[in-house]
Parts: sequence; C-alpha cells; structure tokens
Amino acid sequence: MKIRSFILLTIFLCTQFNKEVTYQTENATLYYDASGVDNCIYTLQTDLNRFYTVAYLDEAFRINNLRVKISFQITDQVRNCGFSGPLTLIRSRP
Repeated sequence: MKIRSFILLTIFLCTQFNKEVTYQTENATLYYDASGVDNCIYTLQTDLNRFYTVAYLDEAFRINNLRVKISFQITDQVRNCGFSGPLTLIRSRP
C-alpha cells in the first residue's frame, strides 16, 4: 500500500511541475520596432508594469504602442534588448 501511494504521489508531482502556466493581461502595451537595432522587435509592457520580449507576433500586431489583451507563457530564455537590458522571452498563446 505504501509503495502504491508513493508511486501515485510521484506521478502527481511530476505532472504538476511539467504544466506550463499561462498568464493573461487585460491591458498591456505592445511596442514594435521594425529596425531591430536593440535586438528586440516586440516588447510587451503588462498592466503590472513588467516588460517582456516576444519572439513573434502576427502581422496584425505590428503597430507601435498598441493596447492588447494577451495570453502568454514565460520561457526561461532571456534576450539582451539594448537600452532595455535583458528581458525574458514570452510565447503568446491563442
């Protein structure tokens, strides 16, 4: 019985730690810089005043200072964004 409980607990913990957390922000600002001079074409400022960089967004979002509602996942990757410094890379979610 103890072994079965241990195995079930282990499986439960492993599946919980592997889940990706999706964040959503209702009122974020997307900054777009097509020049790519600072190495970050898209920068997102959340409603909590946190800044992230986005690897890719659809062409419809290529507008500077665009207010967006976005769901995203935080990655463990960091990009050096020139004057903004290092920013964490996020992936947008549908």
